[in-house]
Amino acid sequence: MLQIRDNAMSVAAEWERRTIRQLPFATARALTDAAFAARNAVRGEIARVFDRPTPFTLNAFQVRPATKVNQTAAIETKEMLRGHYLSVQERGGQRPKKRFEENIEGVHRGEFSLAAVVPAAAARRDAWGNWSRGELNVILSNLGAQRDSRANTTAASAKRARRKVSYFVPDPNSTLAKHVYRRSEVAGNATLAVVGLILQSPPQYTARFNWREVAEKAAREAYPQAFGRRLRAAL
Repeated sequence: MLQIRDNAMSVAAEWERRTIRQLPFATARALTDAAFAARNAVRGEIARVFDRPTPFTLNAFQVRPATKVNQTAAIETKEMLRGHYLSVQERGGQRPKKRFEENIEGVHRGEFSLAAVVPAAAARRDAWGNWSRGELNVILSNLGAQRDSRANTTAASAKRARRKVSYFVPDPNSTLAKHVYRRSEVAGNATLAVVGLILQSPPQYTARFNWREVAEKAAREAYPQAFGRRLRAAL
């Protein structure tokens, strides 16, 4: 005699056990997937809000993945960018002084008020429209404002320099406005150009980078599909 029995109950029980066993793993992977979707959405928002953002700015956010034990994924700014100008663009208000501004202020402390230094029309720009890092370094060297004193321009090194270009901030008794100037000499003729505007009041920013809302929306939309995909893969 051949007996055929229905083992649907045992199959269902085993399926339930496997599902419960794999659930924390699938959840962690799905949460991490949703966090990456949020990061990508924030990257898109950066490209939309800002004019020619640098790769450094586009990659300002990182994902902290979830685990089976810690069922929380997160998107956060990288440690090196704490206090970065993106935070000012998010909340609005004043931005903190940049390091090169603090260096210039340190050299000329007491001579004038310095809240910020912004590039003027004659400033050299990089591919993203920002003040050229090379020109900024030369400015700091010429002003004696490099933190490493060996990088500052001396009388001897200035004399050895082939290019007849130098940068300065006028002395307190000068009639020139207190800005950063570039002095260029061509065929014995010297010309002056303002390359850095020294502001006595800090720039004010309007809040325009609501990355948290963008990230939350993207994560909520991505999670259900990610969870289904990860659970099927785990089973």
